[in-house]
Amino acid sequence: MKKKNFLRSPHYYGQILLTIAMITGLLAGCQLPQQETFETPKAQPETEIAKQIATATPAPRDDLPPALVEVFPIPNSKIGLQQPISLYFNQPMDKESVEGAIQFEPRTGGRFEWQDDQVLTFVPDQTLAPDSSLKLVVNTTAQAVNHKNLQEPFEIEFQTADMLKVSQFFPEDGALDIDPESVVFVNFNQPVIPLGGQTDADPAFSLSPEVSGKGEWLNTSTYIFKPDLSMDSGARYELHLNQKLTATSGALMDPLQTMSTGFSTTKPYVLSVLPLPGE
Repeated sequence: MKKKNFLRSPHYYGQILLTIAMITGLLAGCQLPQQETFETPKAQPETEIAKQIATATPAPRDDLPPALVEVFPIPNSKIGLQQPISLYFNQPMDKESVEGAIQFEPRTGGRFEWQDDQVLTFVPDQTLAPDSSLKLVVNTTAQAVNHKNLQEPFEIEFQTADMLKVSQFFPEDGALDIDPESVVFVNFNQPVIPLGGQTDADPAFSLSPEVSGKGEWLNTSTYIFKPDLSMDSGARYELHLNQKLTATSGALMDPLQTMSTGFSTTKPYVLSVLPLPGE
């Protein structure tokens, strides 16, 4: 029996080597790309950050002229007859020059009070005229501490409060046939008591003849009286205003205000008779 020859031709081995080379090349191409590495930035010291902030934030300028930025009460509003007026500037002011630059029309006496170098309050030492105009002028002679003057004068106007008057009586003066159990109230043209002061405030009026009941301020400008049971039927009552009342604005009672009114309650009458006639 003949032995088989297991030797291969050189061409056969060349093909094997070529195949191995191709596989090696493919595997090399499939390798993942090398990942880049990043370094974590180091935290800057707090002192360094503070220096950067200080460098980025410019210091406030001290060479600018002053300006009046706010006034209280609001310009063109109604003010009390003894109302302080506050002026707010945008930078520290030279106090003497500011006080000398302020004028009132009509002329008004009072004192100046500085809350700080930028806030000035004028407090009148007299009662202002009711229902009138008041003009406040701040001239350009007012200076800041940097010796810069106001660029233009400021003119502010106010309207003072009116005299204290009654807006409504109930019942009206001369009213007839008022329910004896009805309430009696008076409403004024402006606040007479401050908010929260209803419990200890003086009464706005009294009734004559006297009626058992409770009187109280319903709000800052309305006073109401409620009889415990009722007033007398067919009776005339007089309402007398409290002459000492003063508005929160400082206004006194108008001298032309009617101080007393009167009304009459319903007379008793027969509603029905029982038994009916003829029964």
